[in-house]
Amino acid sequence: MLVQSVCRRLATRPASMPLRAKILNPAMAGSASRSLSSSNPQIRELPGDEPNNVLFNSQYGVRTITLNRPKKLNSLNGSMARKIIPRLQEWEKSQLANVVVIKGEGRAFCAGGDVTALAQDNQKGTEGQQASKDYFGLEYQLDHQIATYSKPYVAFIDGITMGGGVGLSVHAPFRIATENTVFAMPETTIGFFPDVGASFFLPRMDGELGMYLALTSEQLKGVNVFYAGIATHYLHSTSLPSLESRLSELQFKDSSTLQSRLQIINSTIEEFATGLPHDQPIAAPVGGQIRAAVDYVFQPANNFDDIITALEGLEQTQSDIEEIRSWAKRTRETILQRSPTSARVTLRQLREGGKWSIAETFRREHLIASRFMEHADFVEGVSSLLIRKPKTTPKWSPASSAEVSEQDVDGFFDGTPGLQLMGTGDYLDYPHAWLGLPREGEVEAYVSKKGGLTKDAVVSHFEEGNGGKQGTREKIEEILARKTTEGGDGSVTWKSIYLLINLLPTRETTESSDTAMVLRPTYDNTCLTLTSQNTPDPFIVFAQGKIYLTFTANTRIPLWEATSIFSFLKDSDSALVSKGPLFIPQPETPWSERLWAPELHDLEGRWWIYFAAADPALGNKSHRLYVLRGPLSSGSPRGYGPEDWTFVGPVKGMDQSQWAIDGTVFTLNGQLYLAYSGWPIGSPPDDEKMQALYLLPLSSPTTAVAGAIAAQISFPTEPWEKTGEVTIQEGPQWIVSPRLNSADEPEWQGLLYSCSASWTPHYKMATLQYVGGNPMSVTSWRKSRKPLLQSNVDGAGPYGPGHGMFLQEGGETVAVFHATDRVGDGNQGRKARMQRVIWDERGPWMGGWVGRETSSKEDWVRCAASAESVTIMAEAEPLLGPSDTRP
Repeated sequence: MLVQSVCRRLATRPASMPLRAKILNPAMAGSASRSLSSSNPQIRELPGDEPNNVLFNSQYGVRTITLNRPKKLNSLNGSMARKIIPRLQEWEKSQLANVVVIKGEGRAFCAGGDVTALAQDNQKGTEGQQASKDYFGLEYQLDHQIATYSKPYVAFIDGITMGGGVGLSVHAPFRIATENTVFAMPETTIGFFPDVGASFFLPRMDGELGMYLALTSEQLKGVNVFYAGIATHYLHSTSLPSLESRLSELQFKDSSTLQSRLQIINSTIEEFATGLPHDQPIAAPVGGQIRAAVDYVFQPANNFDDIITALEGLEQTQSDIEEIRSWAKRTRETILQRSPTSARVTLRQLREGGKWSIAETFRREHLIASRFMEHADFVEGVSSLLIRKPKTTPKWSPASSAEVSEQDVDGFFDGTPGLQLMGTGDYLDYPHAWLGLPREGEVEAYVSKKGGLTKDAVVSHFEEGNGGKQGTREKIEEILARKTTEGGDGSVTWKSIYLLINLLPTRETTESSDTAMVLRPTYDNTCLTLTSQNTPDPFIVFAQGKIYLTFTANTRIPLWEATSIFSFLKDSDSALVSKGPLFIPQPETPWSERLWAPELHDLEGRWWIYFAAADPALGNKSHRLYVLRGPLSSGSPRGYGPEDWTFVGPVKGMDQSQWAIDGTVFTLNGQLYLAYSGWPIGSPPDDEKMQALYLLPLSSPTTAVAGAIAAQISFPTEPWEKTGEVTIQEGPQWIVSPRLNSADEPEWQGLLYSCSASWTPHYKMATLQYVGGNPMSVTSWRKSRKPLLQSNVDGAGPYGPGHGMFLQEGGETVAVFHATDRVGDGNQGRKARMQRVIWDERGPWMGGWVGRETSSKEDWVRCAASAESVTIMAEAEPLLGPSDTRP
């Protein structure tokens, strides 16, 4: 009867739940049973293993694992892992085992690994360190086995769940929290790093909550473990025995897929949900003002020093938000108490882990763990806090973050992972993520893409999508309250990034809510899509009351003309946008293929176009820079058509043996320069692994200064400038702050450039500041410590912002760049976009991330004119141009 009632309930729901993951091993989505490779490691108990530290039980279709070291808070050791692994293998092949349940005896589920024993082993020298490394290999094999298990696996995380206990539970499709649950990842307190797959699950948590938990070891308790997404369900602990008994009664057809079995179990668990604690709303750091501060401080663009600086700024902010000030002080002090090596390694680990698959995660973590077993901080941390009585303050080595070099951090990641896992299962995101509450990124994507939705409509959408799952309404309402603004018509709009250092706190009171502190952003990062067509490498100029756009078209150089920048939104309407090629090369010439990144410049009273092109017989390796001479700049750059443009040829005096693209010109200290991206001079003709930035002085728009040799002024050195083995700097553009210093000189000037691979969503923009001296010297340029603008591959898009330029008019600065609609678009669908820029003495700032996308002129202008933005309509009008109203 139970199965029938569950099936009837499922009949009212969608036939299949959407998978949020790309499954790398198709077998993971198939039959509920799979054969294990004969090459898998054979794990067996060893002589001397404690006999009863894990108990196993069978009740009809349920197989139960009980961790049984209550005096040690069920801390995991090798003896326990050697019992669990073969039993899971046995059950996976059994036709009688339907569901696996894991739980802990006493007040803990599992408080972590037995690190005391590991630290003691490490003190025995190389042999002891190897034993510790072997333990972590065994633990990660077990964790991966659970993460890719082909039968439903349910974790009762009823009590303390930390470290190793997280590895036994968090990768499972079902994680049930109770009022007793206490979650934490405390590894950095003992000179270690968050492991057991934390590289995978922490970066995939909402916002920057995962990074915060990793660096601070903050505890989450009770229902907030559920709201944070660590648990998929929340039940009262008294319901667990009845649930276990009910699960044992479930029967599945042999033909049932894993997906259908998960649906039935999910509905069964929901039957035991008796409500959420009314006196425990979504609390910090999962929600509210503190959560907004978490996302700001730990934003992906921030390195370790930036995080500390951001916390110091919040401590000193002149506002009455005492909660944020005290949180910032406490958080900063906490992070600085951690092992400096652990903190910096953890930061790198989580930044990179968001791109790792689940199998790659455990292999790489084993490499990192092995390095820590050789590092003094692990023994010192465990000894100080867990072995010595009374506890002592650890003496870390190095003692401060400033003493930990990038090379030190690199050492934990260098090398080839060699851990052999129990199976071949792999994926890039949890295939069972739909069993938990909706993620914040899903809410953002729905609100941003749909538009015009009320809060009730958004809540209803997600409640209908998961069958009214307990907690859905509460979480969606908290997200909307924190992340959206409500218009006069009741529709919600996703908020821009908060610039919390410049908080403008106000108290807003409504008839339906108590007085609450509201954090106002001082920058609006709305991203306007300028064109509906593919317009990569966009370049825009204003001339004679018109706006002109050119871009990469490969076989020609196009030029679009309009009266307003918003006209390009209607680029298919010939009444608003005039189009036509300015230049079509003669076929089979060395410049007739792959015409890239044309730029239009007004020099010496005439229009000039700089572009890169290739020989069709040689392909990409033959790319060189070329120049077109156009009509007088007192008139339209269109002139009377292509006949007004003359092909000049390569820049005279430029080394034609060097591969070169993305040429731009600018004047600095009275000298005209050509900046471009090139392969290192003398590199092999097919070596496409590195592009650097070069500078060449010009005596005229078409000729280099006699005897001048191009100088390399920058090359890729930062991890964010790389994609795999490819390291790229390209698309340089001269940018100047509109703000003047006391000497009436620009506060900041330099180059905007793009980096990483343009065909990936990791393409981004950064800056090189000119700090004075000879521009041909590399010491005259200072690279930004982090990107100016990038995209979140797990967010709503757009993706891969790059090849940008700045436009300044009437006090307003905007960046024009291209980006794609979808993560996997590659070189296709790169549309021109526009996002605001603000300046201070440190240079341009764009919030670090591509903002909420819109194609609406009204939406973009409304953001410019709102009280929540530094931009006012009067400043924006000269840039935006006249109305699109037709005569």
